[in-house]
Amino acid sequence: MILHSLRWDLQLNPLNFDPKCRPRRQEWTGEFIESGHFYCFTTNLVQNEGLIQGGKCGVVEIPKHFCVEIDDMIDWKIAEQFIKINI
Repeated sequence: MILHSLRWDLQLNPLNFDPKCRPRRQEWTGEFIESGHFYCFTTNLVQNEGLIQGGKCGVVEIPKHFCVEIDDMIDWKIAEQFIKINI
């Protein structure tokens, strides 16, 4: 999924943009964000290196409306509403 969010760390330092040249979100191409839907990897990578990412990596872009993270009850309610309206 691609997000157009300007991110800051907890000390309010910008993480993905330069404040001196702050982009307009509508004109910025954004950045890829992991949705956690699935990962494909070899058993060798996990067993020998303890990783689920490495070597050749690729991207499958998932539409944002399919990327509801369920971390608390309000997220669950949002996901239920998406299902009810068949998005």
